[in-house]
Amino acid sequence: MEVSQQSNVEHTNALQNRSVNTGKKMPLTLQIALGSIMTALTTVSTMILAIPIPLTEGMFNFGELMVFISAILFGPIIGGFAGGVGSAMADVFLNYAYYAPYTFIAKGLEGLIVGLIYQFLKKQQFSDKLIKMIIAIFSVITSLLIGYIGSSLFSHLLSTTFWYIIGAGIGSIIIILSLFLNKMIGAKIIAIIPGGLVMIATYFTVQYFTYGIAGALFELPFNFLQVIAGMIIAISLTPFIEPFIPGN
Repeated sequence: MEVSQQSNVEHTNALQNRSVNTGKKMPLTLQIALGSIMTALTTVSTMILAIPIPLTEGMFNFGELMVFISAILFGPIIGGFAGGVGSAMADVFLNYAYYAPYTFIAKGLEGLIVGLIYQFLKKQQFSDKLIKMIIAIFSVITSLLIGYIGSSLFSHLLSTTFWYIIGAGIGSIIIILSLFLNKMIGAKIIAIIPGGLVMIATYFTVQYFTYGIAGALFELPFNFLQVIAGMIIAISLTPFIEPFIPGN
């Protein structure tokens, strides 16, 4: 039992001590190549399933998946570049060029923030309890947002109480799942949520001044769904990719 516990501790410490500082570990040519590849993959993942949202002339897509993967695997520079440029290129190719400048800012900041926070957390010796406590706080905030947004937009379909119960249920599930997550998965969740919220807030601001509060609120749930779906898939895939990444 002691040998097994020591092995687990050593494995966790090895993961924490990995460096994703591409500026030090990777040659510039490799950084450029990886940035180009992740940018192209972000464009493709955004375009492959783009569902129009008529009221705001926006779209629901799975671009967040590659933004998060780029930031987690390669850090803030590649994550921010792939998120901003790759997503903006998808807007242009899909005839949403008027959104491209805002997308460049929203998705670029998203990738940059996720990469910065995840790099920081990997270098710290945080305890499992602290990581889970932070996730619990984010879960409570998410629950309240779901309740507020649902009751504001769809109270004519379902009661306000129902939406807050749904929010509380989702928050509770996240908290329960966090009990079984290791430290590095928890760090990814903590990194992704602020980046996703910045993306959501940026689009909300743009749509508020362009389409009014009704349009901005209408698209809000779709943007939340993009972040949640991208987070789940990215967190599921990155552990299998990380061992093959230079500098990890």
